[in-house]
Amino acid sequence: VFALICTTPATCVALDTNGLVAWWTADGNAQDAADSHSGTLSGGVGFASGVQGQAFSFNGTDSYVQVPDAPDLHLTSALSLVFWAKRQRFGIDIAAEKGGDWTLGGTAFGVGLHSGNSNMFYLFYAGGWQGTPGVNDLEWHHYVIVAQQGQAHPRFFVDGAERAAIYGEGLASVNFYPSTAPLHLGAQVGSYTYYGKLQLDDMMILNRSLSFDEVRTLYLMRLARLSIASADAGVALSWPTNYDTGILEAKDSLSSNLSWATVSGTAQISGTNFVLTNSVNAGSRFYRLRLP
Repeated sequence: VFALICTTPATCVALDTNGLVAWWTADGNAQDAADSHSGTLSGGVGFASGVQGQAFSFNGTDSYVQVPDAPDLHLTSALSLVFWAKRQRFGIDIAAEKGGDWTLGGTAFGVGLHSGNSNMFYLFYAGGWQGTPGVNDLEWHHYVIVAQQGQAHPRFFVDGAERAAIYGEGLASVNFYPSTAPLHLGAQVGSYTYYGKLQLDDMMILNRSLSFDEVRTLYLMRLARLSIASADAGVALSWPTNYDTGILEAKDSLSSNLSWATVSGTAQISGTNFVLTNSVNAGSRFYRLRLP
């Protein structure tokens, strides 16, 4: 089941939440919206306008987010890394890293944007890396890596379109090491440290491989968001009228132990949107528009 998932303040993605390990919306803090992997801001981490809401802004000098190690971050079978990024330069700009430099043999996984090889977008792992040509501008772009242990080549997606892995060095197949080191966003920290100078929004980690359709939907569905706004007696939610068959649901956490509950109330048409006002439980943090 695909759903458009939103937190309050409104940050939305379209996703089957099965396998969602962590989701940093970067709306003024380093909290994990999916579960329990909240991070600590280090150095000069700032916040800027993101794809929706705010985004991390890393200065390329000393800033990063550090997330403590946890068993469900030991992704040694399959993973998908999803994020929006806006480069501030063409350098070595790390989006996420766990386990240190690929040359040291203990890397769990890492993803970055590089100045070499046509500003490449790349994945690194224990003993090697692979990459694909990147973008040549400093605008927002959507990036996804889908990879499995032992796979010859990871799958790279930029703005919903798949790009082949054509660069690489070291071990020629994906090798995820079960590192117990902290996870870092915006930098690679350790024996070889690289600070990214980029803005980062909606960084997600999943413990499964996203399909092409899921990747494409993650990119496109941002244009059809469920929006959340303040109202006199709680919150108002609205969504495009072309999704009139969607079912609005809510729950307090994205934990799989909690069930989604249908949100009652009558949606009124306002322009090209359905709007549901005041009858919504303001205490529910997560909402989704479940699409058939």
